[in-house]
Amino acid sequence: MLARIVPVTEFRNRARELLASLESRPLVLTQRGRPAAVVMRYEEYEAREERLRRLEMERDRQLLLEAKSMATEFISLDELVEDYEQATGYNLDDHDAGLSTED
Repeated sequence: MLARIVPVTEFRNRARELLASLESRPLVLTQRGRPAAVVMRYEEYEAREERLRRLEMERDRQLLLEAKSMATEFISLDELVEDYEQATGYNLDDHDAGLSTED
């Protein structure tokens, strides 16, 4: 599905009409001729996020199965975390900081 490209100024002037057109395709908002944001139906956004979450879970499952099949000895948790971070590009320390419930 191709997105419709709309300058931010046009979006401001025709927001109601353009938001109604999201049923057919998302909008790419441009600022100074460059892509700045994507506007899509919330249901589509939720579906994409769920699909991404499932893909990440499957990737993690595959990584763990591969590690389990190759393991001939125990490794430390620190080594496991380091291997995971190298394989995924995610820093788990950064992720833990984002989950804090304290304000």
